[in-house]
Amino acid sequence: MKVRIIAIFMLACLGLIGPVQATGATSRGSDRLPFQKINPDQVLVEDLSTYIPAQMQAANVPGLSIALIREGEIIWVKGFGVTNSITGKPVAGDTVFEAASISKAIAAYAAMSLVERGVLTLDEPVNHFLSRPWLPTSAYAEQITLRQLLSHTSGLSNQVNPVNKSIISPPGDRYEYSGVGFLYLQEVMEQATGKPLEQIAQELVFGPLEMDSSSYVNPTKIMPRLAYGHINYGSFMLLLVAVLAATFTLTLLVGLIIQRIRLGRFSLSGRLLLISYVIAASLALAFVVYFVGNGVNKWVTLTALWLILFGGGMSLLIFLGSKLITRLPGKWQRPRIRVPFLVLCSFISALALVLITAALSGPVPRSPAGSPSAAFSLRTSAPDLAKFLLELTSPQHLDPALMAEMTSPQVQSAENQSWGLGIGINHGPQGNVLFHDGNNLDFKALMAINQEQKNGVVILTNGQNGSALASDIVNYAMD
Repeated sequence: MKVRIIAIFMLACLGLIGPVQATGATSRGSDRLPFQKINPDQVLVEDLSTYIPAQMQAANVPGLSIALIREGEIIWVKGFGVTNSITGKPVAGDTVFEAASISKAIAAYAAMSLVERGVLTLDEPVNHFLSRPWLPTSAYAEQITLRQLLSHTSGLSNQVNPVNKSIISPPGDRYEYSGVGFLYLQEVMEQATGKPLEQIAQELVFGPLEMDSSSYVNPTKIMPRLAYGHINYGSFMLLLVAVLAATFTLTLLVGLIIQRIRLGRFSLSGRLLLISYVIAASLALAFVVYFVGNGVNKWVTLTALWLILFGGGMSLLIFLGSKLITRLPGKWQRPRIRVPFLVLCSFISALALVLITAALSGPVPRSPAGSPSAAFSLRTSAPDLAKFLLELTSPQHLDPALMAEMTSPQVQSAENQSWGLGIGINHGPQGNVLFHDGNNLDFKALMAINQEQKNGVVILTNGQNGSALASDIVNYAMD
């Protein structure tokens, strides 16, 4: 053995065999690749790819789309989850979502484009551009300017369903977020140009910025890619149930009084219950139409479907209850006992159906093409809004001086936060962040970009719980 070791040592010294290699960690280290610089953007993308699905599951948000901007470039677009929790269709990068109040930022950009073209001015009362008034005549109505509409200092309210056109504070007096102000802006732009909002947006915003998946209505070309919003049905139906219960009770009492007058006695029957429910359901539906706007939209459709299902369920349960009554002993068949028993059965059936509704969540029917609204009707995709954010920081289609005014503080809206002309501005340690969020009941959205670094992110979700999720992801992505 000693002789063999000595021989190997002598041959190694003579160079006839290679150096003896040690085993273990050192031998594995010899196979390592040369040092490679880690790309921080790639690390962030990988982190978000894991972080987002986990947060979506915790927040019970069905679908989400993200567009990530770094140093003025869109580096990542990704869809997570599903567009519809029933069909399971996955969200893609180009999936279209309702962006809710982000509609206002797009409308503001269109208005600034009209200023650049000399169609509108920032500080002249906007009623000068109207051929017919939109607001009730008043001294305040004659003072409102475009700058005030865009900076939410017009004094108009945020009550858009139904529209409240009253002026609640002097124009220019203070910041008061106003959806009605942007409905007024829409009227001003449409009257000044003679064109509808959708055409104005296509010509001044969507076309120039190549936002091919964006619209204030539901055009045929984007409908197949439009996600379904999702809600907890109970949260939407709570007020509806109250209205339905009140109208049903009142209608039933009137019916009983009429029967008392006609027949000389009170008589509760299945026919009377059905008639009372049909009347009450019709009144409840009219209530929803009034508060969410005229025409058939998704909330009216959802209400009608729920009223039909609720009425059908009630009818079935009451029918089963009446059959149960016929099987009870003879003394239970007396009208004095049978009627209260039927009322109790109706109440328990209604309560059970309401509790079932409150426990369920799911998709909302998609709206047909409706009237465009500068306040809330924008449909768009994450990459389209990313293009818009890039235009805000590096304008290519709007005069840079006007863009500087649009993205400069006009009024303080909160601590460390201002409002520009149609866009929010957060003042933080890393500089100003331009932002706008969107909050429909079934869709939540948030877009933000650092004005100096040009790092930003767009988050679109189709779930009722998407607001906190979007904020968490934006904070995570923008450090």
